[in-house]
Amino acid sequence: MTTAIIAVLGVLMVSAAILALLHKSLVTAILSAGVVSLVASVIYLFLAAPDVAMTAIESISGAVYVAIGILGIVLVAGVVDQLRSPEEK
Repeated sequence: MTTAIIAVLGVLMVSAAILALLHKSLVTAILSAGVVSLVASVIYLFLAAPDVAMTAIESISGAVYVAIGILGIVLVAGVVDQLRSPEEK
């Protein structure tokens, strides 16, 4: 039974990885990469390796923080561009 669950999770992980590589939307690619890491941590839990699973979960939170930081920079750059006078553009 455990082997079947791990196999299904493996297929889900590979599908999410392919989606992350091929999708045009950056948000979808980031979420798909997060799904890959989350599924990997669940697989590690099934394999009785909770220390490795916790490391995978921490990498998800790190990726989320980086994505939020990049989103903030992009939003601030857009606001600054709108506030510039037409002569500066």
